[in-house]
Amino acid sequence: MGVLRQIAVLVSIATAVAAGVGVWHRHELVWRVREAWAGEIPAATARAWGDAVVWVDARGPAAFARGRIEGALPLDEAGDGRRSGPPRSKHIKGALPLDDAGWEGQRRAVALAAGGDRPVVVYGEDFWDDRADAVARRLRRETGWGKVFVLRGGYAGWMKAGGR
Repeated sequence: MGVLRQIAVLVSIATAVAAGVGVWHRHELVWRVREAWAGEIPAATARAWGDAVVWVDARGPAAFARGRIEGALPLDEAGDGRRSGPPRSKHIKGALPLDDAGWEGQRRAVALAAGGDRPVVVYGEDFWDDRADAVARRLRRETGWGKVFVLRGGYAGWMKAGGR
């Protein structure tokens, strides 16, 4: 009986320590579920809007050259095409340094295409790419447009849903 009691105590201690670490580092867990924000839409919704959508590719020049949603305009907030990946901390949201000169020129092209009343859908590489969120939020903030959305699942999700 003594051995079983010792095993039970050790398992209890290990469980308590693991729970404490999980609570303490909850924002750094890679496997946690990424929260969607109100401006995120599924591929089916964007597809239903048809030609009214102004597509904005936030992935960077190399990814844009490899493939994009038909008619998409490049708008790379970072200016270098680096992938941000999943946020590792509540203090580092994955937003990259801004390239203001490049951003302004690209934003003007998007503004001309959108005209202020067409829905703008921004996409990144995949579900974990925070650049699309950053670009969409910045577009909303700087332009005042209410119809700026992020494509859930990004380019990978669009292709998986049968997009072209």
